[in-house]
Amino acid sequence: MGEAGRFTSGRVIGSETRKARAGEGGDICSARGRLASLIWNLLAAVVLSFAMLATAQAQSTPARAYRNAQPGVTRVGSAACAECHADIAQSFRRTDMGHSLESASAPDQLARVPGPVTVYDKALHRYYRVFRKGSRLYQSEYALDESGKVIYRHTEKLAYAVGAGENGYSYIIRRGDSLFQAPLSFYTKSGTWDLSPGHELGFNRPIPLGCAACHSGEANPVPQRNGAYLHPEFRELSIGCENCHGPGSLHVAERRENKPIPSGGDDSIVNPADLPAWLADNICMSCHEQGDAQVLEPGKTYLDFRPGTPLSQTAALFKVPQKDRSEGKGVPLEHYTLMISSQCYRSSGGRLSCLACHDPHVEPPPAEAPAYYRSKCLTCHTDASCKLTLAERNQHTPRDNCIGCHMPKQPLGLIAHSALTNHRIIRTANEPFPKRVLDRQAAGPDGLILLDAPSHGSPAVPSPLTLLVAYEQLMGDHMEYQARFDALLPRVAKEHPQDPQVLAMLARRKLETGGMDAAPQVMSLLSEAIERGSTWAPDYLLLGDLLERTGHAAEAAKILQRGLELNPYVSNFYELLAQDDDLLGHKNRERAVLQLGSRRFPEDKWMRDRLKKEEPHGRG
Repeated sequence: MGEAGRFTSGRVIGSETRKARAGEGGDICSARGRLASLIWNLLAAVVLSFAMLATAQAQSTPARAYRNAQPGVTRVGSAACAECHADIAQSFRRTDMGHSLESASAPDQLARVPGPVTVYDKALHRYYRVFRKGSRLYQSEYALDESGKVIYRHTEKLAYAVGAGENGYSYIIRRGDSLFQAPLSFYTKSGTWDLSPGHELGFNRPIPLGCAACHSGEANPVPQRNGAYLHPEFRELSIGCENCHGPGSLHVAERRENKPIPSGGDDSIVNPADLPAWLADNICMSCHEQGDAQVLEPGKTYLDFRPGTPLSQTAALFKVPQKDRSEGKGVPLEHYTLMISSQCYRSSGGRLSCLACHDPHVEPPPAEAPAYYRSKCLTCHTDASCKLTLAERNQHTPRDNCIGCHMPKQPLGLIAHSALTNHRIIRTANEPFPKRVLDRQAAGPDGLILLDAPSHGSPAVPSPLTLLVAYEQLMGDHMEYQARFDALLPRVAKEHPQDPQVLAMLARRKLETGGMDAAPQVMSLLSEAIERGSTWAPDYLLLGDLLERTGHAAEAAKILQRGLELNPYVSNFYELLAQDDDLLGHKNRERAVLQLGSRRFPEDKWMRDRLKKEEPHGRG
């Protein structure tokens, strides 16, 4: 876990937003004199007017088309890039991104467990343990009864460590061809082990492609299978050159052949520094901006995004308009949202971008970071911009630190023991969010703000299908989108009558509004969704449950078995199959299902109790 991450994945995702005007709120710096401030503001306005004019001209220039952004150009791995760019490669490997994913058996990971560590969670009444066996790390989850006897114990070997260490490390286990999050994470700031963000009982939280694609150099997923991966799961472990520069096979081949570079520059590989600011920001946004809803465009996966092309061609990132001007909770992945809410960004006419402050190839050591980022501030500001005297600034620790006051760390509401640099650059403490940036006036007619809309050309208009999926994601936390969803669903269903996802949305909505009276229609829609290629576990589980409840246990068993083969590590399949076999009188098969389910999910109390009841010695 570092200041990196990725879109969350899945069809229904909850969501967790912003206002500011320079001069409002408590003043961070003491006043130094109105006359000096007035003179500086007048000079800044003159400079800014020229900057905004230059920016507007630059933004109106079409982005250069890079040949490696086209489909069919393949990756070669960072080692190939390092043949010519050894110094840059070596520097990058020292950054947080350069070691975002590694083997859980790496020496630095083993060093974090010199001896077994046990964590007890009172709320869950569960024990968790991390320990070493030789050169391998393991984690266990277990429960004890009142006498201290073990009720169950589930132990898995750790396969990968995720994170750069800024806040800590989470761990991944391998079950069959699927990857899951381990229950315990190591938190750097507290130096302790504790429950992982979003932990659920057991080792059952899948690692979706959306996460893997951002934390790795190149993930290798099984198509249409959530959390399933081919071997090897990652063709390149940590984030590498091609994550930001795009596939390198064309560039490497031409450089090895010493082909002449075009007079306009090398267009065989994307250089983010040469892109328009908004297009370069799209590369960063693909991993550092979550929004309130993210929707992949039809037929796209997270691996389809190509640096140098608009992110909106692959995925739409939506933000719910602000209802107030408060700061909101600390959210890990909203760097872009916060940046564009800054006075610095708004005054620059889009000139301020991620690359204005960050060089992805270089990360200063903590002791040098204040001076490093201060130098970035001074590319636009001067020493006189700060209203504190040098003596006053030097009283702070670290000394003369711009970001300490204007980009303070904020605790992460969703991740314990963690803090994150707030990327909204503020002038004053408690500065509210600005009007018309993230409020209702900035939203389109669809009621949402499209964060990755291109900054030039015709306004981006999300497709009806894209909007429908976004509304479904948002309804759990924002019921105001329910009416929009209901109004749009019939239109999308008519336009996409064979889309499995649309069929499943229709089915769920009919069940919500019509109850069991709508069961025949719902089952028909779900059956069609499955026949047309749905691999999503909830479609199979809902259909199997409805078939069972309407007296079609044999048909339910067939559907549940199909779903289980696609999703062998979803415990609900074992529970429903066992109930189904009980109804059909297939006691031996019921017992076999429960035995397999209990081995894979020993934490599942329902299956444990049911198995005891169904064992021959447990019958009365």
